[in-house]
Amino acid sequence: MKKIKVVICANIAAPYEVKYEQYLSKHFNIHYLYHSKIGAWRPDFWNIPLPKSFKKVSGPIFRIGARHFSLGLWIDLWRYKPDVIIADDFYNPSSLLSMLWANFYGAKCFIKSETIRNSKGFLLQNSFRVRLINFLYRYVDGVFAVSNDAKNQIRSILPRFKQKIHIMQGPIDIEEHFMHSDRNLKNGATLLFANSLTLNYGAITALKILQRVRIRFPTTKLIMNGIGPLREECEQFIKKNNLSEYV
Repeated sequence: MKKIKVVICANIAAPYEVKYEQYLSKHFNIHYLYHSKIGAWRPDFWNIPLPKSFKKVSGPIFRIGARHFSLGLWIDLWRYKPDVIIADDFYNPSSLLSMLWANFYGAKCFIKSETIRNSKGFLLQNSFRVRLINFLYRYVDGVFAVSNDAKNQIRSILPRFKQKIHIMQGPIDIEEHFMHSDRNLKNGATLLFANSLTLNYGAITALKILQRVRIRFPTTKLIMNGIGPLREECEQFIKKNNLSEYV
C-alpha cells in the first residue's frame, strides 16, 4: 500500500523533532522542511546531525521575532506534492503559506499548536488577534494540540476548530539526541532546565522549585539554558536568593 506523503513544515529543526520524524516515517512518507537549524535562544547542543528527510526551506528566509518564513516554501511544497501538511503554530507566517498552498492544490493542512499566548506570555482570550486567527485560518482542515491545555483553550477561543481539534503530543527525547556534558552523572541531584528563558516556559518558576527542593536536598543544583529574554530577571532572582553557587 502506498504511504501517505506528509510534509512537516517547522520553524526550527529541534532535536526532539528528529525522534518525531523517526516514528512518523514508519507509517508515512515523511519530508521535513525547517527554516532555521536551532533558532534563537537555543543552546549549542541542540545542533545535531539531521536525517536525509530534513531539508532547509528554499530561498531567502526572513525572520519575525523568533519565527521565520520564506516564499521558497511554495517551491518546496510543489516539489514534494504532499497529501498532508502539518505546519507550526498560528503565529508562524509559513503556516499561513502552507494553508494557502494546500487549499489551492487540494491537499490537507493541519496546524500544530501549543497554548496561544501574547508577547508577554499570557494566554490569549477573546480579542482582535483571536478573531484574526479565526479568519485567516478558515481553510485549515484541523488542529493538532500538543496538550490538553492547548486543546481546551483553542476550543474556547477558536470555535471554528471546535470539532476539528485533536491531541498530538510531541516526543520526549533525553536519551538519543541530548548527549552533552551537562548530563554526566555528578554528586548530588542535578536538575536541568533546557527551555529558553521565557515567561511561558516558567524560567522563574524553575528557580523557585530549586529553592523548595534544596530545603530537603541541600546539594541539589540547577543547570539552565542561559539564553532568552528573562536572563537578566533570572540573574537578579539568583543573586537575591543566594543561589549563585547552585545554578
